[in-house]
Amino acid sequence: MHISPDQARQNSEASVVGVKEALHNIYRTIETVSKTGAREMATGFNKDAINSSELGEIIQTLKSEGWAVTVTDFVKSSTVTVSW
Repeated sequence: MHISPDQARQNSEASVVGVKEALHNIYRTIETVSKTGAREMATGFNKDAINSSELGEIIQTLKSEGWAVTVTDFVKSSTVTVSW
């Protein structure tokens, strides 16, 4: 598959990552990564794509389910690490 820079920009501008979709992606990644024997996974969220309130809801949901969650904040992104 080939994507041009223009198409990538269009995708970024049209993207709306909500809490539900972000959690779905995290759970899917956890399932895949856990099958390799790993005990944690990390994913990044661009601060233009998800706001701090949504990120807080994602973190709270994961913690309430029993996942260990850490967040590393950078200028333009946050990395969420989930371990089990």
